[in-house]
Amino acid sequence: MADLAEQNATPVWRTRLNDASDRFKSLPNNKKILFLVALAALFSVIVGAAVFNRQPSYKILFSNIADRDGGQVTAALQQMNIPYQLGDGGTISVPSDKVYDARLRLASQGLPKAG
Repeated sequence: MADLAEQNATPVWRTRLNDASDRFKSLPNNKKILFLVALAALFSVIVGAAVFNRQPSYKILFSNIADRDGGQVTAALQQMNIPYQLGDGGTISVPSDKVYDARLRLASQGLPKAG
C-alpha cells in the first residue's frame, strides 16, 4: 500500500526518465556508443543550423558598377559601418535589411556617379 502511495507521488516525467535511464543502462556497450554518437551528431546539426541562420542574407545594392564608383561606394559603406561583399561584374551586396537605407544614404552623397 505504501508502495502505491509512493508511485502516485512520483511525477510522471520522473518515472519516464528513470525508465529511460534503466533501458539505456541495459543496452550493450556498442549500442550505447552508437546512441551517444548519434546524439552528438544531432546536437552538431542543431548548432550548425543555428549558426548558419544567424548569418545575414545579402542582396545586391549595385551591379555593373565602374571601378572608380565602386571604390567610392565601398569607402562610403565603410564610413556608415554597413558590411558589404564584392562580387563578379562590379556587384556590391549588403545585408538585405540595409539595402534601401544604404541606397538612400549613398544617393544623398551623389553615389554612384555613373548610371
